[in-house]
Parts: sequence; structure tokens; C-alpha cells
Amino acid sequence: MPQYKHISFLFIAGSLLTLVPFFGFCQEAVNDTLKSAKTTPFEVKLNYDFYDCGGQLVSIAQINGQPPFFWYELDSLGKRVNNKTWINPKPQQLNNETLYLVEDAWQRRDTIYISFDQSVEFYGLHPNPFKENFAILYDADISLPVHATIFDLTGKYIEERNFVLDTEKNALFFNPGLWPKGTYILKLQSRCFNQTMKVVYMGE
Repeated sequence: MPQYKHISFLFIAGSLLTLVPFFGFCQEAVNDTLKSAKTTPFEVKLNYDFYDCGGQLVSIAQINGQPPFFWYELDSLGKRVNNKTWINPKPQQLNNETLYLVEDAWQRRDTIYISFDQSVEFYGLHPNPFKENFAILYDADISLPVHATIFDLTGKYIEERNFVLDTEKNALFFNPGLWPKGTYILKLQSRCFNQTMKVVYMGE
């Protein structure tokens, strides 16, 4: 009987030795996965619920991040504001019109600006000056009717048009028609905003 015990012990020991490379491989795989995860770009995404001319922050997604997440409020110079730190904050804890630095457990960082008061943002006119037509560039979170009025630099009324800002698009195209060459003032009005832009028509 002792001889069988000796053989069984050798068999078990030999089996364990054959598993050593396997466990080593598993550990390498785990290390590679962790290394890859730590170098993967970290990103914060915000989900807003917009209504009429404003909205609210409803959810936060930390993409490729490792919790816990530290949110640091920043001032206008990009410096941390004392006593303005949150760990895994809920949407209602964060302030509107505020810049945050977000850091995960692996010290990867992303900067995010929270703003949900204005549902339409304009990026100017292109091209400007123009010869044939130009585009009003924008980003809208809600569909919104807009009234456009054109004046020359003396304040003389030229024409007016109505548009609808579409959430699926990002440009309104404007053809000058019979305008003479010159510089004009474009006024955009809606229930949510008033925007004034200067445009230069070079003629065709």
C-alpha cells in the first residue's frame, strides 16, 4: 500500500507541474489585458434630454474607464476649484455651464463641459465672403422654426425668409437672389434665441 501512495503522489505532482506553464500563460494573458485596458483611450459621454429651449443632463457614460471616477470642477483658467470634487456623481449633482476634469482609477483623464441651457449653437457662415450662396452652420438639439431678416449696413431692409432648423442636419443654405454686391447683416430670430451675423456678397 505505501508503494501505491508513492506512485499516486508522483502522479499528482507530475500533473501539477504540467499545469505550471498553463497558469503562467493565463497570468500573461491577464497582464496583457490589463496593460491594453490602461492604454485604451478613456472618454466621457453625456446624454441630455432637451425640451423647448433648454434641457437637463439625464445620464453619464464613462467609456473604457475603470471605476471609481473622480470629477474635479475647473475654473476659467483650467485649475481645480477647492472642495469641488465628486466621486461617481449622479447627473443632478453636476453644475450647468461648468468644465470638469474626469479621472478614473488608472489615472486616465478626460475633460468635459456641461451645458444644457441652449439647445441651438451656431458656428458661423461659410463661405464668407461668398459669390453664389452660403451656408449657416449650426447644431440643433430640437427642431425649431427660424425667421431670417437681411439688412444692408445702413439698416435698409432687403428681404426676409423662414427656415426650420433640423436636428438631422447642420447647415441652412442661403441664395442671395438679386442682392447687389456689398456687406449685409443677417438676423436670425426664434423663440429660443436671437443671432446676428455679418456676410459679404462678392457677386457672381
